[in-house]
Amino acid sequence: GDAAFTIVQDPGAPYSAPSVGQATYPAGFPAGSAPILVARALPSPHRLYLSFWVEVSPNWVGQNSGVGKVLHGWMDGRNKLVPTIMGAGSGGLDFQVNVQGMNMAGVSIRQDPNKSACTVTRGQWFHAEVLAVANTAGQPDGSVQWWGNGTLCGSYTGLNWSAAGHGTTWDLLYWNPTWGGANQTLGASQWMRMDELYASGSN
Repeated sequence: GDAAFTIVQDPGAPYSAPSVGQATYPAGFPAGSAPILVARALPSPHRLYLSFWVEVSPNWVGQNSGVGKVLHGWMDGRNKLVPTIMGAGSGGLDFQVNVQGMNMAGVSIRQDPNKSACTVTRGQWFHAEVLAVANTAGQPDGSVQWWGNGTLCGSYTGLNWSAAGHGTTWDLLYWNPTWGGANQTLGASQWMRMDELYASGSN
């Protein structure tokens, strides 16, 4: 019943053509929010693997902050793992994994690709994979790796996802594609499509 979420026909979809999910950002859409929320509880794995195909519309405009969040992985009631399409305006786009609430001085929220380029092209499907390993509570022994179209793009170790006294398993996964920060609205309608969002995990 939500006009922002539709099933559309895309014969070029890489996995389950022609039907794919589409999130629509209408003209006038405010930054700092998402048009849809699709949520699934996870069975509390320590290691979380994600695979999904994502496409943004040919006219995609990145928010001024450059942040285009795709998914949100939650641990102990906190949003920690954020696969993101980065790029402001009509400039280049790349795929990276942002980390939030690391409880570590000097750890950037934005984890840039450090292995190879991870370019996202407007109007073309992009296959993203993420492997996030939780830490031992209070210890900086967690990690995250991600791949774009089969190529390793980023790998970071020594992450303290969760502080001592808090849970260290992945609880929830959201497709909640948040468009950037604040103080901006979209000039024209644009969309993000999703095909075969898959999650698995182990302890």
